[in-house]
Amino acid sequence: LLLPFLFSFLPILLSSSNPINALQSIISRLFPIQRGLTHAYWAPNFWSLYNSLDLVLNRVLSRFGWILPPPQYTSGLVQEYSHTVLATIGVGVCLLLILLSLFPLLSLIRLDRTPSSHLSSPSFHLLLS
Repeated sequence: LLLPFLFSFLPILLSSSNPINALQSIISRLFPIQRGLTHAYWAPNFWSLYNSLDLVLNRVLSRFGWILPPPQYTSGLVQEYSHTVLATIGVGVCLLLILLSLFPLLSLIRLDRTPSSHLSSPSFHLLLS
């Protein structure tokens, strides 16, 4: 396990003047969370609906006399979006929602420890998650 990791990352870390910055750069490219929750490869299904609702609410409230700045977004693969009516959801909130949604699965692991049960199978838990 460690050998492929070392072969992959050691040349980058040794050739860099600041290995910590190089490692942070690699991690930020592997997990582009700072690009926003509407990133095309992460979860555009729910978050595109959330962004569309923000846009619709912005237009409806603007017609009723509310002075709101227009939402700012960029399109393409990155699809960054700044909300104007709805709250901007951060990465910590998303992590909390994911952990809460996995809670029933984790409780199944904790409750059923009989080896003959399908509920104790690791592949079953992977399928559920």
